[in-house]
Amino acid sequence: MCWEQVTHNMACDGRPLMTDMADEDCKSLIVNPFAAPMPCDMIACPGNIHPEHPAAPEVDNSNPNLVACTWHACCRIEITDLACSCCPTLRDIIDCVHFTAYHSYNYTTRYTVKGGRLSSGSRRGRSIPNDGHGWAIAEVPDRAATSSGTAPQETLVFGVVRRNLFALGSRLLAARRVSSAAQCAYAQSTSSDELIDRKRERWMEARQATRRLLASFDDALDIYFLMEEDGQGVIHAPFIERARKTKGAAPKPVSQEEMNSIREFIDGMKRLRVQDQSGSL
Repeated sequence: MCWEQVTHNMACDGRPLMTDMADEDCKSLIVNPFAAPMPCDMIACPGNIHPEHPAAPEVDNSNPNLVACTWHACCRIEITDLACSCCPTLRDIIDCVHFTAYHSYNYTTRYTVKGGRLSSGSRRGRSIPNDGHGWAIAEVPDRAATSSGTAPQETLVFGVVRRNLFALGSRLLAARRVSSAAQCAYAQSTSSDELIDRKRERWMEARQATRRLLASFDDALDIYFLMEEDGQGVIHAPFIERARKTKGAAPKPVSQEEMNSIREFIDGMKRLRVQDQSGSL
């Protein structure tokens, strides 16, 4: 598949985050570069137009390739197309129906309105270690994958498996934060609190939901390792290497029923790809 590298140069932290574990403090943070970025806070974003300040320019004259971002008012983006081996020409890339959008993020205040500055409401992750700009410190998967100028060699099905793995990681982070908030609410309850039993139930329910998501994430990792072993693609990320060590570099045995389901899924995706290709001719 071809890749579309979208580089965001922005002030607010709009990175979509995920985690690979259910730690209480959510300190294991990972950027999901394959998901659409989070929107800015419309009130707190220093890129929005204020009556007393002129707006930042739509285009950066020092770099004509930077254009206004549709997600963030404080951002200018640069898009680079990375072709796979099946798309040797620019026309092939434009017509390619199977491509992966990879988002990367750089901190800058260059595109904020004159005199605008970040408020506390626009900085996420202040309760955890940050990089000095208020951005939470997080791993960035496949950072080097776009440096070669060509798209990594991977199959369409691998792209679906990777998207599912990262989506589960995002849901796991959200579930862990809900569980942490429920635990905090219960811990702050007093014996005279009429809702103390309900608060404990909510905490237990959130914990169970988190554990179920963690199990699903672990299963998705097993499928990924099968795909990697089959040569369908690779994810270069610290959390993958952590999982590899934990699992002993080998995924847990997959039952014949599970393997048949995976093969049916792969065959279905192949048929879909053939239909797309025949429809574009």
